[in-house]
Amino acid sequence: QLRHRHRLVKAQLQSAQFEAAETNYREILEHSPLDEIAQTEIQWMLFHQQRVRELEDFLERCLADDPASSRLLFHLLMISQKPPNPLESLPVLEKIDAACPGQSTILAGLARCAWRTGDLPRARELFARLQHESKSLRELVLTLAEFELEQSNVDAADQLLRSQDNNSSIDWSTEDRWWWLQSQIFQHRRQYATALESITEACRLRPRESQYLQSRLTLLQILGRADEAAIVQADLES
Repeated sequence: QLRHRHRLVKAQLQSAQFEAAETNYREILEHSPLDEIAQTEIQWMLFHQQRVRELEDFLERCLADDPASSRLLFHLLMISQKPPNPLESLPVLEKIDAACPGQSTILAGLARCAWRTGDLPRARELFARLQHESKSLRELVLTLAEFELEQSNVDAADQLLRSQDNNSSIDWSTEDRWWWLQSQIFQHRRQYATALESITEACRLRPRESQYLQSRLTLLQILGRADEAAIVQADLES
C-alpha cells in the first residue's frame, strides 16, 4: 500500500500537482514517520515556496522521530545559515504554476518571492488572489499582515488582524506570530507597555526565537526595566 501511495504521489509531481502531493506525503509520514522520500520531497517544497518557519518546524519534528539522523540535523542547521533564495525559487514556482495553475501554496510561494525580490505590485496582486482562493487562512492572514507592516501600512495590518477577532475556527492566541505582529503594531504606535505584553506572549509560545527575544530586549530597555533586560540579553548570548 505504501508503494502504491508513492507511485500515486510521483504521478502527481510529474503533472505538477504539488499541493495534492504535499498532502499525500504528509499522510505517508503519519504512518511511516521515517520515510526519507516523503521527508525530502516536503522539505524541497517548503524550501522553494519560501515557507522557512514551516520548514524549520518540519525538520525539528522529523528529528524528534529520528534523533540520530545526521541528514536532518545538517539540513536544519543549513536552513538557519542559508535561507532559500527567492531569485532561485521564482523560476521553479513559475514553471509549476504554468503546468498546473491555481494551486494556493504555489501562488503563495510566488507572492513571497515577488515580495522578497522587490516586485511589490506583483506580490500585492498575488496576495489579493489568495484572499479569494487560499485554503490556509491562518498562514495567509499572518503573511499578509507582515507584508503590510513591512511597507509601513500599520493600519492595514491592524485591520487584517482585527478582521479575525470573531473567527472562532482559529485559536489565534496559540499562534506566536499573531502576538509578534500585534507587538509590532503597538510599537509603531509607541504603545510600548502593550507591545511588551504581546511580545512576552510570543516568547512564551516560541522561547528560542531570537527575533522575539531581541524585540523584547529593546522594549524592556525603552521602558527602563534594566534587570529584566539583562536576563534577556544573557538568553540571547547563551
